[in-house]
Amino acid sequence: MIILDTNFILTCIKQGVSLFEQLGDVFPGEKVIVPEIVIEELNHLAKDMKLKMSEREAADLSLQMIGRESILILDMPEGKADDAIVSYASKNTGSIVASLDRGIKRRLKKNAKFLTIRKKKLVRWA
Repeated sequence: MIILDTNFILTCIKQGVSLFEQLGDVFPGEKVIVPEIVIEELNHLAKDMKLKMSEREAADLSLQMIGRESILILDMPEGKADDAIVSYASKNTGSIVASLDRGIKRRLKKNAKFLTIRKKKLVRWA
């Protein structure tokens, strides 16, 4: 299972990384999970007039891409996306967390593997 974080999705969009295509190539048959709270964050960002147009468009495009892919959207009881991801990954060993957030990485240091972006490619990192 690969759990996607809000910032990871947005960064892929902004950098032109073909996220779902690469996930399918690198992890064929692996389920992709997006917490419901991440969808809510993307919806909020897409409508936030305080953000630059490019930021709102990236959030909107992210939502469109998620809608087209076969992704499992899970309602997780934690209040914040970071907490939901950490909780889920801690309980589901073998999870791969797609996040650029150092706080999440620090909290899950020994409980999960990570996916990051390097030179517009997804890189697996333990």
